[in-house]
Amino acid sequence: MPFTFRRVTAATLFSLLFSLFSFTAANAAVGPGDLIKLPDDGNLETTVDSAVYYHGTDGKRYAFPNSQSYFTWYADFNGVKTVTAAEMAALPLGGNITYRPGTRLVKITSDPNVYAVEPGGTLRWVQSEAVANALFGAEWNKRIDDIPDAFFFSYSIGEPLAAAVYPDGTVVKRSSDNAYFLIEDRNKRKISSAAVKTALRVQEKFVITTASALADYPDGPDIIAAEPAITDTAQKNLVVMPSIPTFTVRTPPTAFFAVGNDATLLELRIASLKAVTVKRLTIKLDA
Repeated sequence: MPFTFRRVTAATLFSLLFSLFSFTAANAAVGPGDLIKLPDDGNLETTVDSAVYYHGTDGKRYAFPNSQSYFTWYADFNGVKTVTAAEMAALPLGGNITYRPGTRLVKITSDPNVYAVEPGGTLRWVQSEAVANALFGAEWNKRIDDIPDAFFFSYSIGEPLAAAVYPDGTVVKRSSDNAYFLIEDRNKRKISSAAVKTALRVQEKFVITTASALADYPDGPDIIAAEPAITDTAQKNLVVMPSIPTFTVRTPPTAFFAVGNDATLLELRIASLKAVTVKRLTIKLDA
């Protein structure tokens, strides 16, 4: 198929990519969850026919601010459907699409802070390089994308990420058994099969591999199929889970303690998305 070349600016590059790689039938049946665009108008000087939107479950269409945000949700342009101008106009604009949670780190040019993205476009400031290294590896800075200042209003600011706790939406691969887990509300939810991983549109390049047993993350329900709260690109199907602190007690790996040395008798751990106050802690030792 011959291509006609034209002068392309950075502002139109993303739209042109859709023009080159999206070949879908006009008037295809569309509904919530679909990617949609207008038919090609045959004019190489226009880009309105190349813009792609996400059809939200609320009957609105949502725009991708740039290619970086698009490719956190989709690996390619397959599945983009063409609609008429009247069908497109019937779907009012609902806003901009934010980065998929747990994929890239983001910042804006006017602010040196680096943020992890959680569901609903919530940003959590990664407070230290130590935390970034522990969660995302030594090359964590290669995961950072700059968000244009004009699109920063699409996000909201959440609690800072002060400790090495995976943000919600992160997909983690446990190296000991190659099991995949989605971190959700401080729990780990096992992705039950490769088919489910595909249905969730999980891209391997965003998965974090860890040698940890992930014992600090209580087991949540397995993910056995695609769930709207996870796959909805517009993030309008979010399920707000109650933040219930988890309390775990760990015993030492050995019962032998050397005389004169410090020894760990018990480890008491509290995991919570919000601040927790321990008002009373009673320890009884029988010896």
